[in-house]
Amino acid sequence: MGRGDISVAPVPGLQYGKGRREGKSNMFSMIPLLVVSLILFTVGRFAGGEGWTDTEFFTLTMVSGDYWRVSMGHAFIILSMGFLFIELLRATKTGTDSLVNHALSALLFIATLLLFIIVPGYGNSIFFIFMSMTFLDFMAGFIVTTVTARRDFGVTG
Repeated sequence: MGRGDISVAPVPGLQYGKGRREGKSNMFSMIPLLVVSLILFTVGRFAGGEGWTDTEFFTLTMVSGDYWRVSMGHAFIILSMGFLFIELLRATKTGTDSLVNHALSALLFIATLLLFIIVPGYGNSIFFIFMSMTFLDFMAGFIVTTVTARRDFGVTG
């Protein structure tokens, strides 16, 4: 019995070579992850008061003998930077859901700008840095989309 004698029938419904169906949109890929950070900041603001960002999160003793004190605000920024990193990776994808993501990122930036300017408890350096992250996410998404569209259409500039 040689190798040519064995045949394998395809499994119905299983697509070979693809992890998921092309063209299928995921609702969560449209929502900017920095929205989670905004929700966490708002919960912290109302649960912990205006000074919640100054509350100590943890302290580590370094080899040098120094104490590294991390506040809740610092932890919030570190978490938001992680979300921003994922958002920048997601900005490289093209498609309808990424365009919706870019539009929602623009709305998120406008919302954070208004919160920073108008609402008490949001006008601090921690929230300003977060607002800058939402601006970076918004701009990176549209710039990457524009560059990709120019490349796909062969436009030089």
